[in-house]
Order: sequence, then structure tokens, then C-alpha cells
Amino acid sequence: MPLSYVLGTEPAQREASMTVEAKQSTGQKTALETTVGEHAHATSWQEQLSASPWLLVALAGFCWLFWDAWLLVPLKILVVFFHESAHALATVLTGGSVIAMRIVPDQGGEVQSLGGIAWIIVSAGYLGSLLIGASILIIASRSRADRVWMVVLAVMMAALTVIFVRNGYGFGFGLAGAASMLLLAKFLPNWCNDLVLKLIGVLSMLYVPWDIFSDTLARSHLHSDARILAELIGGSTVIWGGLWLALSVPMTLFALWLSYRHAS
Repeated sequence: MPLSYVLGTEPAQREASMTVEAKQSTGQKTALETTVGEHAHATSWQEQLSASPWLLVALAGFCWLFWDAWLLVPLKILVVFFHESAHALATVLTGGSVIAMRIVPDQGGEVQSLGGIAWIIVSAGYLGSLLIGASILIIASRSRADRVWMVVLAVMMAALTVIFVRNGYGFGFGLAGAASMLLLAKFLPNWCNDLVLKLIGVLSMLYVPWDIFSDTLARSHLHSDARILAELIGGSTVIWGGLWLALSVPMTLFALWLSYRHAS
């Protein structure tokens, strides 16, 4: 209503005009509060989902239910990528050089290297990939900047691929995985990135102990990391596999406990 019109009215008219404006203002305020309330409600269930300690239980149950399904195969190969990357990084950090890192579609891989401290390099595969998975889960549970951390993970994966990977499938998987993470960070909301990071972390910590048991205890005849270590410094595949398994289980439980404690 024009200002001159309000000022030009008689007292009764002015009072009626002010009443109408107050009602309009109240109506606008109510509409605004309703919109904000709906947005807060839409946001709250997403935040509650991300913060719920039961989310970790649900993700673990999801992994167990679909363990042999094709749905989890890309994530399992990602854990293999972490495993081989841990070998490669341990080689470089102990003074050696990486000739080639390879990832194959049947959830396998290898690193060819020269020099470095052999027993650290060999041990770094299982335990290193477990630490990577645990770190991803703990960071996702304690930080709200999940899209930023997804970008960090994508950049690291792309860098490791370009620097170390020397076979076609592995190179394609590494770059495709990094690109997928960047797309997730750009187009999906923060809570979706949180969910994916936690799924990667939970699957990593379930896969590593299972992989140690499968490769070193259940099938001790395989040319596994444990067998290589036994040939280097003595002992047997079962002994080294059992030791890594004994270390991996409490590491897994501790990381899950830290994440669960922060969420609860």
C-alpha cells in the first residue's frame, strides 16, 4: 500500500490499514516459517542418517548380504587398488623404486619393485589397505566436509594410477574410479558422499581380514604375500597370515568403535 495513502487516511482508516498490513505480514511470516521448517525437516533426516551409529551396522549388513553379488565387485577391486598402492608406497618410502603396478579384474594385482626394505614392503599390502579403509571411515564419521574428502580421495587415486599403474585395465579402473568420485562430489549432496565414503571404509575393513584368511590360511599353497615373507625371513605362510589376521581384527574393531562412538 502506498505510503502517501496510509499517511493521508483518517485515524479509523489508518488503524484498519495497519491491521490489514499486520495480517499480511503475519501471513508472509507464517509462509516463510513453513518453508524453513520443511527445509529443516528435509535436512534433519539426512543428517540423522549420516550421524546414526546404526548406519555402520546397516552398511556392514549390506556388504554381508551382497558379498558375492556383482554390485560390490568394483568396491572390492578398489580395496585391491589400496592393497597394491600400499605396497608401492612402502617401496618408495623405504628407498626402493616401483617398476610397475598392475590391477586385474578378478580382484587381483601385483607390484614389481626394486630395492627397499623387503619385509616392510610385503607386509604393507594387507595392513596398509586396512589402514586406508579405516582412515576413510573415521574421517567420514568425524568430518562434515565429505565432498572435500571425496575430492581428496579422487586426486590421490588418479595420482597413484598415473605414477605407478602400468597395465590397461588397472589404468582404466584407476582413472574411472577417480572420475566417478569427482562426479559424486560435484553433483551429489554431502550426505550421499558421506554414505559412499563410509561404505568404502566398512567394505575395506571387512574385505582385508577375509582376504588374509582366504589367501594365507584357507589356501596356504598360493603364492601370497605371506608366502613371500616366509621365503624371505623364515616361518610359514600360515604363521605370517595368522599374525596379520591377529593384527587386522583388533584394528578393524578399533576403527569401527571410534566411528561408532563419534556417531552415538
